[in-house]
Amino acid sequence: MWASGVKAAGSFKSRFSLKLNSGFVVTMETWTKLFYHAITYDELDECDIATDNFFTASEAGYYSFTASASVKSLNTPGEFLIRFAINGAQANKLDVEGQAGAPTVNSHAYAAITGECYLDAGDEVEVQVYVAGTSNETVGERNGNFQGHRFA
Repeated sequence: MWASGVKAAGSFKSRFSLKLNSGFVVTMETWTKLFYHAITYDELDECDIATDNFFTASEAGYYSFTASASVKSLNTPGEFLIRFAINGAQANKLDVEGQAGAPTVNSHAYAAITGECYLDAGDEVEVQVYVAGTSNETVGERNGNFQGHRFA
């Protein structure tokens, strides 16, 4: 039993790591799903980068996630945010949002986020980014990742 009172059960083999290794342009002032290009590992085949680009929990339990991305400001400085979404909506279960601040013109900013939550089997988790400014921005040009595992 965990100190928090969470009783451990299940296989705990759910773990994955996805890589973002080339940039794509996202529309400013819009939360946009990140599209990962490579699977480093996916123990239970819970990730689909070919079509949906999200993690689907195969078992109910407590999960830990981390994600990162970079943004290159093309024309103007702006705010860069990253968050998790569960089943397509803002992840209130995780209650976290990372912020990189305001990259200057033609510079890169990096944002990272981490969070833990309970998921039901079939819940889908994705990573979204938001760029505030006056132009569309290139995200992922300097790599990024999305990793997770079930811990209880």
